[in-house]
Amino acid sequence: MQTHLLDLERLLEEAKKLPPAVTPDYRWRVLEFFCDGYLAHQQSALGIHYQAFVSTTYRPQQIVIAFDGIPVFALNGNQVALDRLVQPIDRYQCKPL
Repeated sequence: MQTHLLDLERLLEEAKKLPPAVTPDYRWRVLEFFCDGYLAHQQSALGIHYQAFVSTTYRPQQIVIAFDGIPVFALNGNQVALDRLVQPIDRYQCKPL
């Protein structure tokens, strides 16, 4: 597995400095999912670039979703720690590279 790590505490502090929400017309180029700080999935219009293989019984304690390297949603345990989405994530469209 790649060692692309995130520090959730630092990430949440940095996210507080960002605009409050991602507008519904935002079109991302790269979508990333992190579980417990590790990159678990990365994709763009060209397809999936990285997909981690994890056990079906694995239950991450921290989940972060990022558009173009900017965190837009984070769960810490069972609590939402960051939510900059104004619509469900599957409604945001990809912009070709």
